[in-house]
Amino acid sequence: MPASAVVDTRSRGADALLAEFLRRLESRKEGRLAVHVMLSRLRPFNRREHHLHAARAGFAQLADERRGQLFVLANADLFFFFSKEVEGLVRTEMMRVRFLFTEDPIVAKGPDADGFITWYTVDRQYDALVRAARGASDSNAAVRAVTGRDGAWADLKARQKASSALTPELLDRIEAGLVQADLSSLLRRHAVCSVPNETSPEPRFVEWTVCISDLAQTMLPHFDFASDPLLFQHLTESLDRRMLALLAKPGGPLDGGDISVNLNVATLLSEHFFTFDEKLFTARRGCIVIELKLEDIAQDPESYEFARKLAQAKGYRLCLDGLTLWTFDLVDRGQLGLDYLKLNFDALMLVEAEERRAWLEDAVARTGPAQLILSRVESAEGAAFGRAAGVQLFQGRHIERLLAEARQRRQYVRLNRRASGDT
Repeated sequence: MPASAVVDTRSRGADALLAEFLRRLESRKEGRLAVHVMLSRLRPFNRREHHLHAARAGFAQLADERRGQLFVLANADLFFFFSKEVEGLVRTEMMRVRFLFTEDPIVAKGPDADGFITWYTVDRQYDALVRAARGASDSNAAVRAVTGRDGAWADLKARQKASSALTPELLDRIEAGLVQADLSSLLRRHAVCSVPNETSPEPRFVEWTVCISDLAQTMLPHFDFASDPLLFQHLTESLDRRMLALLAKPGGPLDGGDISVNLNVATLLSEHFFTFDEKLFTARRGCIVIELKLEDIAQDPESYEFARKLAQAKGYRLCLDGLTLWTFDLVDRGQLGLDYLKLNFDALMLVEAEERRAWLEDAVARTGPAQLILSRVESAEGAAFGRAAGVQLFQGRHIERLLAEARQRRQYVRLNRRASGDT
């Protein structure tokens, strides 16, 4: 990710992403609003993890629904960016957050003397917004320097009193379960295809993933893994190791052609990956696409750059997964040295068709038509929209349906040929 003068990019992931987002936003301020919720100013007894999670939940849901962009900083403050169309929803969410902390002195002062929430009309208050973001990112009031397995263990112990649901014992239980669990039934495959028309999908590679929701139901049905970022990160690293073991098995996914797999940057630099790599034939490395997350790259750009050069020198291809309408413009594929960018399809593309098609055409031109993957395509309309903008590679339920229909047609042709031969 390119360096930014707004906020020190050495800050933890979200701080660096916010800095870059603001830099990009400077030329797109019209019609945008922002809210800064200063959770770091709450009294300590109101800053326990379950309180912070409750405060963020509504904003996270709005972000998941593609109604805005959420940044949660290291000091627990959050920034939410949105358009005027969803202002009513955001104000409703703010009323809920105020109600959560009614007894806290910073909230009890009321909105007229508000040191808890600040609203910004971006095109008029951009400079003030940048100053607030810089100040929040520079604050060390609640920064947790958690690195590696020992850091995760220590942080969990410190938070035992705050949350009875998350303990070091639980972490050990999950890891032990992963070692013993048969993950083959939890594997999901999603093809990335070129789709020149609705009848001729052409698979390029198949993404293999473990279904986290099914895993949660299998191991701990009453615990939401994703509710705690630290636990979820540790879980994904453990899953990485299991996935590498599955890939290395004879008769595994690698025997079926080109594949992609989601891994963490830390995994690419681990002994587990080196062991996996040593067992591969050189030619097979070129059949593997490694998918990474933007947050993971932003958290430690230097480690990413080292891992990228190492992986690509061995022949692996790299893809940045999970980009949205709101984060895609933060990324320069060439500068990050990536082979593919994966953009999630958004219903807004069809609602604001003319504007979004022009944007997507520009994204394709900047990225490369054979390097941009439009994912989560659920309908023929979504695929047609992408093709009209120059997209060549697609992924999603609609693409899986096209593949199934193509297989049925081929089977029908074979049966007809056999029948003709018998008569």
